[in-house]
Amino acid sequence: MKYQIHDIIFDTQEKALFHNEGSILLEAKSYHLLLAFIQSDEPVLSRDKLIELSWPQQVVSDGAVNKAISKLRSHLEQLSPDVEFIVTKPKFGYQFCAPVKILSGPNNTLGSTKIKPSVKLQNRWVTIVICTFLLISLFFLYIHNTLQNTEEKSKQTEFSQFRFTALDGVETKLSSAKDGQVLFINTDVNGQASLYLKVNKNIPKVLPINLTDVRDIRLAPNGKVIGLVSQNRESCLIEQVSLASFDKKTLLDCSQFSDVKIAWHYDMKRLFIQARKSNATPYKIYQFKIATQVLEQISLPQKHAALNGDFRLAAHPTQPRLAFARYLESDRSEIHVLNTHTLEKLATYSVPYVVGALAWDAENDVLFFTAEKTLLQVDTQSGSKHIIKQLSYPVESITSTFSPNGKVLLATQYHPSSRIKRYDLNTQKTQTMLNNAALNRLPRQTDNQSLLFLSDMMGTHDLWQLKGEALHKISLPFEFGFRRFQADNQEEHVLFEKQGALYELNLLTNEVNKLITAEHKAYIANYSQDDKNIIYSSQKSGQWQLWLFNKTTFTHTQLTQYGGYSGYQYQGGLIYSKRNQAGLWRLFDSKETLLIKDFSNINWLNFQLIEDKVYFYRKGSGIWRYNLTTKEAEKVMESNQHFINQFHVNSAQNAILFAELKPIQGDVQGFVIN
Repeated sequence: MKYQIHDIIFDTQEKALFHNEGSILLEAKSYHLLLAFIQSDEPVLSRDKLIELSWPQQVVSDGAVNKAISKLRSHLEQLSPDVEFIVTKPKFGYQFCAPVKILSGPNNTLGSTKIKPSVKLQNRWVTIVICTFLLISLFFLYIHNTLQNTEEKSKQTEFSQFRFTALDGVETKLSSAKDGQVLFINTDVNGQASLYLKVNKNIPKVLPINLTDVRDIRLAPNGKVIGLVSQNRESCLIEQVSLASFDKKTLLDCSQFSDVKIAWHYDMKRLFIQARKSNATPYKIYQFKIATQVLEQISLPQKHAALNGDFRLAAHPTQPRLAFARYLESDRSEIHVLNTHTLEKLATYSVPYVVGALAWDAENDVLFFTAEKTLLQVDTQSGSKHIIKQLSYPVESITSTFSPNGKVLLATQYHPSSRIKRYDLNTQKTQTMLNNAALNRLPRQTDNQSLLFLSDMMGTHDLWQLKGEALHKISLPFEFGFRRFQADNQEEHVLFEKQGALYELNLLTNEVNKLITAEHKAYIANYSQDDKNIIYSSQKSGQWQLWLFNKTTFTHTQLTQYGGYSGYQYQGGLIYSKRNQAGLWRLFDSKETLLIKDFSNINWLNFQLIEDKVYFYRKGSGIWRYNLTTKEAEKVMESNQHFINQFHVNSAQNAILFAELKPIQGDVQGFVIN
């Protein structure tokens, strides 16, 4: 059976949704839920009715229904984002409001706008004529759909999967040459990194290149040289290394930048560079002409300077094409394609994901990109986008090259996991509070000794609570995702941002309340000392400033004039950081004072104000405590290489919770492109 839901085709036999923007395979709950909606004659379905139709003879919680509705909404809106498919009717249930037509199937009327019992005709001959006409129409529609589906499937890429490497540890930073050589870094369980080169089915060989301070590395299209970025606190160099002699040649001093990534132009006369001035400024794309030593910015014009930037650059190995991603929101990006000879923009593709990795097909005008565990494809000739593979683990990097089996797409994938530990500030001893195979992050401890944290142990990024030995997931009407959150002083509510709106979760009732609508573009939010106000950052005025929201009067007041990103109320003023400038600041009587100069913007995620103490993180050093009264700073906890800058100091100031990565295992997976 096939249905048309607005401009989406629902194929019940394949259990999939099809659209010119892509296709989605439905999991069982989404499939049965969608069938329940479109096959029901009732305009609004209650929760009980949905459970009866979709979960027969099962005990199902409201949270499970909410999650299933949210998942189905997400699938439909991913393919057709401008359509409202499911409307929540408070106290009644849910209404499926998109138009539905039957395209093919037994005993159904072709093209009906809603599924209803067929009306019996009184005139027997009229019935025969109409039925004959419908059967003929159905036959030709079947032939048309079959040919169309065959044509569409012929356009889509098919893959057969194989394992490309099986080294101990994890592989990262894939790149390849046109002759089939593949370069990657392997980091073993002890944290030792080595550079490997693999040619087709040969055993990978270790290259004698020291990877200390190496931040990025790329094999050139001709397979004869490597470009690498070496960066530390004092310097940054982009160098060229010969694979014949391993001699190094400096191409560019990149000390003005941080977080530098590179890509070779297909003729090797230019390098494309992704970089930013500091961690408080957006990423931009530059081109560096090797012969003339000219460096030129080619992306992110000034009008887009408030965005998080352009990143994930990929240069075509044989054609003058450059692709990069532009971050828009936590669930929305754009992929831009430039002609590298003229720098003319050839195309822009909107995608409902944050792009994780990006690579061109080894010979064609086809782009591959990833979003977490999903591998997708963009045909740059037609603009069509579709999902081509759901993988088991998140993807770190991808590349396309040739092998004896033909053209292949390679992907490094692994699933990081982390434990949550507690460091006692008095005894200086550490104990493990939570240890499993999931990625556990952003720990927050309340005075009643319960632990709030984010985890992907159920396959999605959810908010969890640990009380004693009892562990449970907090049910929400949407996936929580990786986002900063804060508990109030009474530890009954959790405050967080989602797509510019601020929400408050009641931990006692599990209810979610929207406090601030998305038009205010709220981001980092903190409760005031009495929980009656909220201090949040926003760029609704054109730049990042701090605002005060009064929960009683529902009014918004701008607090800062010269920038603000994350802040707390303190003695009638503010203690805060800025988005585009390092430092911790104090605002009192309209006067701004710099308190700590060596205070990185990275602290927006964790920095805390408890009484007159500020706790913050210094990269490569550890957690520090600054006394606002004495103006003195001291290190209170040393960090190690596994520390991931996510910590929380309890209100008694005698312990620090923090997240620590565990050794990672992963392989390079190969996909033969047919």
